[in-house]
Amino acid sequence: MALLHADSGRPKLVAGGHAPDAETFLTALRDRVVQIDPAHLACAPLGQWIGSSAIDAFPADLPLRLEPGAPALVMEEIRDGQGQISFCRWGADARGLAVAVTDLGCHPPLDSQFGAFPALNCPADLGPHLFPAQRDSIFAVLDSAAYPGILMRIESEGLRSESLFQGDGGESLAEVSPYLVELPADARLLRHLFTRDERDSARGLYSADAALFLHAPDGFEALRRHLRKFTKLPDGRGNWLFLRFWSTQFRDYLAHHPDPALPARFFDGIERAFCRMPNDRWLALSAGTAPPPSDGFLDTFTAHSRVLLRQRFTVRLREVLGDIYRDPPSATQVAAFYCHARSRGYRAERAIARYVETLFILFRHRIDEAHLLDRPEARAVETYSDTGRARALLDVARQLETAP
Repeated sequence: MALLHADSGRPKLVAGGHAPDAETFLTALRDRVVQIDPAHLACAPLGQWIGSSAIDAFPADLPLRLEPGAPALVMEEIRDGQGQISFCRWGADARGLAVAVTDLGCHPPLDSQFGAFPALNCPADLGPHLFPAQRDSIFAVLDSAAYPGILMRIESEGLRSESLFQGDGGESLAEVSPYLVELPADARLLRHLFTRDERDSARGLYSADAALFLHAPDGFEALRRHLRKFTKLPDGRGNWLFLRFWSTQFRDYLAHHPDPALPARFFDGIERAFCRMPNDRWLALSAGTAPPPSDGFLDTFTAHSRVLLRQRFTVRLREVLGDIYRDPPSATQVAAFYCHARSRGYRAERAIARYVETLFILFRHRIDEAHLLDRPEARAVETYSDTGRARALLDVARQLETAP
């Protein structure tokens, strides 16, 4: 279910979420939209907006986030100065969020700096944030699995470091463990982490994107003890799961959920976390003024990671459709078609891709999906595997497309 506000000009998305009908949805949101004239609101199932002129009001990943079966989060659009969109649990007070997000702007990586003197160790405008006055080093969690040979580099520079794993796991996984490293402002490794050099991958580590930079008030040992608490978490069913809190997925989760469920006391030992985002955008995250909910973190984070995987798939799928059609569907339409295909029971990627193309053909020619599914050829393949059924229905859709 989606709610649009369209008092003038282009409609703006106010909210999206799960509800059995529009009346129930509006009732749940009454306190939050009281300041908006009801005459300027429109509420309808998300699928109804696909193909309408209001489609551009939706962020491309909204259908993926609102897919039935996902955690029952209602999400509100929040636009920052960069025009980015974040989502929070409905009811989160914007003045008292669990995570405070500061946009540091876009900072492209360093190049080889051939002939430059003195060479920079990090982007010039990012440096004052990483190394403010009275701070001459920064902590970093580095994924050694993503940086081959990183341990030799650390040792050759004499940098203070230690694995976040210990005991038998620390020994057997030494080459693929996360390491806490203290990086002085003049460390060569720091420069390599911020350098993109396609010709020399040994010096340019930026593309690996497997580092989380931290300010911590209590020093190296205290920070390591604190971070070790979050390398594995219980799932409530007797299992322990690894948490890669330095990963791009976790950074994206923090950045796009201003009121996220978090492992209990996660920010207690962290003053600031510096997160690199797509397009060389950097954020500084710190504890907000409201305590984060700790219940349901693993379920919520798992759902978020699933959204990211589906985003990547729909991006690739749109590229494929762009090679086939001169007027491919928009990113939001592909995401909506994807969710609709899954609601029809398709699970294999190839099957989903075929049914998304089928839906696009129907959309282009204004053919109702029910008309396709009622045809004898469609009913004849109902017991096929999802891949075979999707292939057969795509063939039928192509026949309808070319029919006089």
